[in-house]
Amino acid sequence: MSGGARRRILFVTSNGTGLGHLTRSMAIARRLDPDLEPLFVTFSAAAPVVAGLGFPVEYLASYDRPGAGDDLSWTLRNRARLRRMVDEIEPAAVLFDGTHPYERLLASLRFADAPLVWSRRAMWRRDADTSALWRSHLFDAVLEPGDFAESADRGPTVSRRREAHRVGPMVLLDRSELLSREQAESELGLEPGRTNVLVSLGQGASIREASRRCLEHLAGRGDVQVAAVSSTLAGAGEVPPGVVALAATYPISRYLDAFDVAVSAAGYNGFSELVRLGPPALFVAMDRRTDDQAARASWVEQAGAGRAVESPSDPELERKLDELLDPELRAAMRSRLDGIEAPDGAAEAADWLGRLARPQGEAARLAETDLPGDSGLGSVPGTGAQAPGPGLPGAPR
Repeated sequence: MSGGARRRILFVTSNGTGLGHLTRSMAIARRLDPDLEPLFVTFSAAAPVVAGLGFPVEYLASYDRPGAGDDLSWTLRNRARLRRMVDEIEPAAVLFDGTHPYERLLASLRFADAPLVWSRRAMWRRDADTSALWRSHLFDAVLEPGDFAESADRGPTVSRRREAHRVGPMVLLDRSELLSREQAESELGLEPGRTNVLVSLGQGASIREASRRCLEHLAGRGDVQVAAVSSTLAGAGEVPPGVVALAATYPISRYLDAFDVAVSAAGYNGFSELVRLGPPALFVAMDRRTDDQAARASWVEQAGAGRAVESPSDPELERKLDELLDPELRAAMRSRLDGIEAPDGAAEAADWLGRLARPQGEAARLAETDLPGDSGLGSVPGTGAQAPGPGLPGAPR
């Protein structure tokens, strides 16, 4: 790379459930200093979403996609492709976001001779397979995105916090980027002046029944206007009359001020956006192999900032929805949400990553004093969570 070119940060994401890995990476990329150029390589078929936000992106088909071939051929093919990309891009830093690092592909990413970082989300289930955690030593640093429900975390990453640089919770958009209620209602085709409920549960056999129950229960009330994203409608079967269908709109968080209530899975991305930006929500814990959505959902109800059900089949779902539709209870939840404060984790991560990407000599001097992890941990006001201490570049002072 020529001396006058912008330094490049390469974001590599695995193919997870939903858009969590990509969203966290894009949240960081949007907040990088202007002299840093973000580039993406992803194994997720949601690559067009990245391009839609203006980032250069290269799509590599995941190993479980049709035509991927056997494990060996997939590995050899993508190892070679990644090495060529890295050779051409010459990144100043590489960040991988995924629960299970592709161990046999990491050597290709290391070909850049640049800091290699694992963005490793916490809140793992207690019974989660921990084999991936033993790959932490293959990275130069571990970045841990904060979780509003961190105080409820009982998973295996808790004992490994000292090896990670921890930042606040990450969301893609700042509050200033949300549309006003009037603008959002207009763009989404919602009738003004009503109590609006957003149903965004995703899709799949495990949540089809929950989506149907939510839509039928809410659509039967004349005092609310129900809107559902396309992925939820696709898995809900016959949609009740009166439900407003929302076309695939990313990011949906841009429209949150149009809604008084939301129904969401308790995954990292949707949960963080609703706690940070509102409105009060019913969180439905989905059964995931690693992510402890039940703990996350339970935390928000105990905090008085929302409601939760333990699973898509929970018989309490309709009753909890009715509680959210009570104006007084909802106002109390809104007040609790407004009192939850935490640092902007994406901005902190962008600053820290930019420091790691400094020219080699300067980065080495930083590494001597600041890596591999932080140590002193302080409280995040209003959450009971822990904030990163002063041990790393970019940590709050």
